Amino acid sequence: MIQIIFDEEKDRREGYIDCCHIIIDDHGIKQQKVIRTETLYELLEKTKEHKKKELFLGRMPRGYLATKQWIEDFPKIKSKTAIFLEEDIRRIIYENSVYEIPIPNLLMIHWVTENGCVSTNLFCLEKDMDQKTAAKLLEAGHLPNLYQWPFANVNGAGGVCYGSNNIRKIEKLSDLDILPILFFDSPMNSDYYKPDRTTLEKATIRELLDTLNGKKEFPYEVLQEYDPFKHKGIIF
Repeated sequence: MIQIIFDEEKDRREGYIDCCHIIIDDHGIKQQKVIRTETLYELLEKTKEHKKKELFLGRMPRGYLATKQWIEDFPKIKSKTAIFLEEDIRRIIYENSVYEIPIPNLLMIHWVTENGCVSTNLFCLEKDMDQKTAAKLLEAGHLPNLYQWPFANVNGAGGVCYGSNNIRKIEKLSDLDILPILFFDSPMNSDYYKPDRTTLEKATIRELLDTLNGKKEFPYEVLQEYDPFKHKGIIF
């Protein structure tokens, strides 16, 4: 058995400074030694066992670009993950109307807390952007050029509103696949819509949807750039 005793009063009486007493009881034979606290720290540091932390990420979500994982709360997820959504024609429901709307290339960033809760940022990307190029940019510590989401249900900072959808706890990265589905399958309303989101400056979301309905490609030239410095937020 090893005892470590810090006795400042005894140290002062015996003329020791910043020291501790080590008592080793080996089969009934006691040995005592006074060493500096700094020496004790060095000895303990050398004997410390470093266990390798491993986190099984499992299957990646569709359009996966990159993940930043916090390990302080291992093995809980606590991460942010970027995914790429390729331009497509999507069905948009607004009030009692159904539209077929071209949607530009998108960047979705999901922030997952240690409790499995999630928040999402959504941005538009340029027409010539693809998944491979976007992944390389993030890997190098850069962001693609970002543009504002032109429709509704996304605030000025890029934050997605999922409405009344009950999002299940995110326990692994592949669980993020459900989020784009929830976003696009939910009826759209006028929340957060602003005419200056595009150069078309349509007064209402319905006017914008009517303008784009049935088109085969999204007119990228109408997008407005997103200014990350204006919102003072860390995107990725």
